Amino acid sequence: MLGLGGIIGGATSIIGGVVGGIAASNAAKQNARILNAQQQRSQNWYDQEYNSDYTQRADAQASLNAARALLADRYNKAQGAAAVSGATDESVAQQKEAANNTLADITTNIAQNADAYKDQVRQNYVNEQNSVDAQKMGVNNQKAQAISQAAAGFAQAGAGLGGAIDKK
Repeated sequence: MLGLGGIIGGATSIIGGVVGGIAASNAAKQNARILNAQQQRSQNWYDQEYNSDYTQRADAQASLNAARALLADRYNKAQGAAAVSGATDESVAQQKEAANNTLADITTNIAQNADAYKDQVRQNYVNEQNSVDAQKMGVNNQKAQAISQAAAGFAQAGAGLGGAIDKK
C-alpha cells in the first residue's frame, strides 16, 4: 500500500508540474502579446509625431496668424499715416520690410521649437522601447523560471516514484 501511495503522489506531482508549466507558459505568452501591442502603439505614435509637420500644429499656426494680423495692422497704419502726412513710399516700404523680417524671425523660432519637439519625441520613444525591452526580458525570465520549476518537480516526482517502486 505504501508503494501505491508513493506512485500516486509522484504522478500527482508530475501532473501538477505539467499543469503549472502550461499555465505559466500561457501567462507568459499573454504578457508577450501585451508587450508587442504596447511596442506597436509606441512605434505608431513615434512615426506620427516625428514625421508630422510642426508648423501645421494649432499652436504654431496660431502664432503665425497672430503675427501676420499684427504686422498687417501695423503696415496698414503706416500706409494711412503716410497718406495723411505725405510720407514717401520708401518709408512705407521700410515698414513692410520690417514686418517681413519680424515674420521671418517668428518662423525661425517655430522651426527651432520643431527641432526641440522632435528631439523630445525621439527621447520619449527610446525610453518607451527600453521599458518594453526590459519587460520582455522579465517575461523571458519568468518562462525560464517556470521551466526550471517544472523540471525540478519532474525530478522530485521521479525520485519519489523510484523510491516507492524500490519499497515494493
